[in-house]
Amino acid sequence: CFALDNCPEAANPDQADSDWDGWGDACDPCPNDAEGDSDNDSVCLAEDNCPEDANPLQEDFDGDGQGDACDACPASANGDSDGDGVCDDADNCPERYNPEQLDRDENTQGDACQLSPDGDGDGIADAFDNCPDAANPGMRASSQDLSPYAHPENQLELGDDARSEALDLGFDFPFFSAWRQQLRVHANGFVSFDIRGRNQRFDRAKALPSDEAPRLAIFGFWTDLDPSGGGNLRYGGGGEAPNRHFIVEWDQIPAYGASDDDDAAFFQIVVHERGAIEIICLACETRGSRNATQGLQNYARSVAVSFPGRSFQALALSDDSLIFEMHAQPDLDNDGTGDICDPDRDGDEIVNDADICPNIANPEQADRDSNGRGDACNDFEDSDGDDWADDLDNCPRTANPEQDDVCSYIRLSGSLHYSDRLYNQEGMTGAFEERTVAFAQIELLAAEDGRILDTASADAEGNFTLEAEWLNQELWQLRALSQSHGDTPVRVINRAEQPELYALSNAPFTPAPGDEIRLVADHDSSVGAAFNIFATSVEAYRFVRRFSAFQAPPLTVQWAPLEEWDCGSCYSRNRIRLGGQEGDPDEWDDDVIRHEFAHYFIDRFSNDDSPGGSHNGDRTNPLLAYGEGVATFFGSMASNQPWYIDTRGERVTRRNLETMSDNDQYRGTGSGRLDGGVLAVAGRRARGRAGARVRARYRARSRKTHVHS
Repeated sequence: CFALDNCPEAANPDQADSDWDGWGDACDPCPNDAEGDSDNDSVCLAEDNCPEDANPLQEDFDGDGQGDACDACPASANGDSDGDGVCDDADNCPERYNPEQLDRDENTQGDACQLSPDGDGDGIADAFDNCPDAANPGMRASSQDLSPYAHPENQLELGDDARSEALDLGFDFPFFSAWRQQLRVHANGFVSFDIRGRNQRFDRAKALPSDEAPRLAIFGFWTDLDPSGGGNLRYGGGGEAPNRHFIVEWDQIPAYGASDDDDAAFFQIVVHERGAIEIICLACETRGSRNATQGLQNYARSVAVSFPGRSFQALALSDDSLIFEMHAQPDLDNDGTGDICDPDRDGDEIVNDADICPNIANPEQADRDSNGRGDACNDFEDSDGDDWADDLDNCPRTANPEQDDVCSYIRLSGSLHYSDRLYNQEGMTGAFEERTVAFAQIELLAAEDGRILDTASADAEGNFTLEAEWLNQELWQLRALSQSHGDTPVRVINRAEQPELYALSNAPFTPAPGDEIRLVADHDSSVGAAFNIFATSVEAYRFVRRFSAFQAPPLTVQWAPLEEWDCGSCYSRNRIRLGGQEGDPDEWDDDVIRHEFAHYFIDRFSNDDSPGGSHNGDRTNPLLAYGEGVATFFGSMASNQPWYIDTRGERVTRRNLETMSDNDQYRGTGSGRLDGGVLAVAGRRARGRAGARVRARYRARSRKTHVHS
């Protein structure tokens, strides 16, 4: 019978099908290969050295088993070892990531391969050091948004004052003039790359640099800790080259001699393959009269890098994060000589010792107030002209050279809300409800010139507190921005040529201590709609945070009133494009917003085999259908209700995810039911495929766009 013949155009009475692919051997060009010849070059998949690119002659110039047609580096057997986009045969430093191929000394060896010699021990090779005889490290510490990592997978058992065996990083890490491959973990809150020396107690922190401090160390929270008293010490790696990292975590480690009522330390040290170092403190508080240190120190104990106020100090850090990164060595006048060894740092031809403003060019040496400090320095560092730098002045906006308490600080409290348009299964109800906005950025402004006096983030209930020095009769103003940081990194921007955040401001007011101010975005305003998008996205993120501490790239939602996207509403590359067209205003459709957020979640927190593309209810690729169903299901979980509702003017699309009947069609499944095996179209015929084989067929090689329509 023709309908049952696995080779209807070639005689094969035995119906042999060696590879069980549904094609008889008599008409199967690859009878022993179920995957066939996907690139149609007459070479079966199992033997093809470029299965996705036609290469009938199977050329392989470098003999690496990958055909020239699909080999990014056909002349290099090792390809691109360091993943910097430059093939090894042309790379001036093939073992180190250096896409710019810098070679400042023109010796044909890339700068990335040269960390030594380093005469002053500051971590900058002499060939590139703008002060080779005076230590001026390019590594600097700065504060950053809190992004704790998930717990590493490996446990360490250390006693009081003990250290671990040498642990492999899994990559080469540049640290003070050499590449490091191993480190040791010390109980007292630091790691060291000096893996050969004997163990010492190091139970008392010191100010850096110090001959009494460990060599080649990163100090996360160096104080007297005792892992034998409880908690967990963990370590582990992650990421892919050239962006791998290694984490050491002190989780609820008590201080030595602490009681059960004392707080325990929780912090992480993270080293990154490209050289950055993070110190993340969720709880780092010194006990009693003890001090602690955060920072770095070289082998000779002559050079250290720390953050102001963190070297041998009593510390009480909570939700704090530092990052140490390489920067250009300080050179104010850009003359090639570093500031630390430049006799004229600002390049105004007046030597530093004689210059009344040595760090800012002022060849005229103007000093109108005759205070011995040049006018250029006063204007730069001292806003009120009282000879106290702003960062030291107890009243930076009011002149008080005696540092008396002559200024007024006012603290304001407030809350952020928006008016939400309510809808149900029948569509928009016409009713409204005031809701709080969590975690949005709040700014306190001087109304006259817009200067930012203080910033804060609303808490989970939308409440915030701000404080600033108040000048007599000055008017203040509050501004809320559609942006959050930390664990829920979301922002909503408009569609201008230079996109901006949406902002809600109140009228200028005269502040008074104890003022409680309510900011409310109205449902009739674009700001109100933007805050609904923002609040709904943050709510979905808070749902994610119940299950994962992984920090994904920030999510951007781009929307503008009465403007549509070609895709309707869609997600791609950490960005949701939300439609605002008059007939389908998705800015108030919370289920649509949650659905698109779910694509971001799946993309960044999980794995996604969907090929992406538009969909409108017609028959479509089963993988796309599955991915869209997962996104809708996620939205339902986040909202804790079974309905998916999409209002479109007078029309409403609705579905109860818990009451689907047998009349619903589950297209693309083997039995036409929800639990049927997935079908996919491959080649010229529909063939049953499920699980990994479907995923392999449609696995994407780049990010996909998920389109809601």
